[in-house]
Amino acid sequence: MTSVARRLGRVVTLNESRPSAEPSATEALSEVLSGRHLAVAYQPIVARVPAGDHEHWAIDAIEALVRARANNGCVLRPDRLLPAVARAGLMQPLFTFVFAESLNAWCTLRAGGIRVALSVNLHAEALQDDDLPRTILSLLELTGIAPERFTIELTESGPISDLHRASRNLWRLRRHRVRVALDDFGSRFSTQTRLDCLEADEVKIDKALVFGLEQNEEQRRIVEHIVQLAHVRGMTVVAEGVETRSCLDLLGSMGVDRAQGFLIGRPQFESQLPVLLRRWGSGEACDVANDHAQLSLPGLEVPRATGGARDIQSAPRGPRGL
Repeated sequence: MTSVARRLGRVVTLNESRPSAEPSATEALSEVLSGRHLAVAYQPIVARVPAGDHEHWAIDAIEALVRARANNGCVLRPDRLLPAVARAGLMQPLFTFVFAESLNAWCTLRAGGIRVALSVNLHAEALQDDDLPRTILSLLELTGIAPERFTIELTESGPISDLHRASRNLWRLRRHRVRVALDDFGSRFSTQTRLDCLEADEVKIDKALVFGLEQNEEQRRIVEHIVQLAHVRGMTVVAEGVETRSCLDLLGSMGVDRAQGFLIGRPQFESQLPVLLRRWGSGEACDVANDHAQLSLPGLEVPRATGGARDIQSAPRGPRGL
C-alpha cells in the first residue's frame, strides 16, 4: 500500500445492502470497488507556447483516469463504471482512490526529474461534502505539489443538488490556489448557467465537439464561441479528443490554450509515462504520437507480459476512446 493510500485508507468498498447498480453489473461492480481491480492511467496534456511568429505545443500536465477490470476479465469502461458508482453513492470514495494513486505517481515522476501538473476528475455532487477541501489540501501539502499545479476537473451526470454548498467548497479550494476545470463543456449540463454559478479557472471542450472539427463549420462556430466566452472570464480552454495535427493547428488558431487526445498520447500507466513525457518535455514540435509506445484503452484489458512491464491491448481509435 502506498504512503498516500495509507494516509487516506482504502475506503473504496461496496455496501451490498444498498441497491447500487443494475443487477447484471452488481457482481462486477462489487469486485471492482474492492480496490483490487482498479487502476489509474494517465493522459498527457499539452499547452500552446508562443514563440515569436510561431508557436509550439509542450507537455504541461497529466490527467488521471480510472480503469477497472473484474475477475472474469470483463472490462468496465468509464461510461459504464461511473454511472453505476454514482448510483451507489460511491463517487467520492472512487475519487479518493484515484487521488491517492495519482499523487503517488506524481511523486515518482518528480523524483525522476519530471515535473508536470496533475488533473483528477471529481463528480460535482461530491462537493456537498464540507470535509473534501480540507482532505484535498492536506494531501497536496503531504506530497509537496503546489496547489496551483493541481486541477480538479468537475464532471456531471445531472444537476447539482445544492449549488450553494458546492460553490462554497469550490471557493475554499480556489482560495488556496487549487485550479478548477469544468469538464466536458458543451455537452449535458454544461450550460451558461453552470459557467455562471460555478467559478472555475478552465473549461474543457467536450471531445464530441472536437472530433471532425476541420470538416464541420457549425462545430467550429460553437468552439469559437466557447473560447471567446471563457477568455472574457479570464479562463483557459482545453480541447479534448484531439486526434490529428490539422485539428490541433486549427484549435491553436482559434486561441485554444491546451489540448489532449490520441495525437499527443493515449492513457498510459505510471511505468510508461516517463518515455512519453521526456519526449515532449523539450517542447519539440508536436507530431503524431508513436502508437507502439502507447497503451491504448478505453478499458483496462487483461495484462500481458512484455519484458516484465505491464502492457495493454490496443483499442480502436475514435472520439469516445478516451
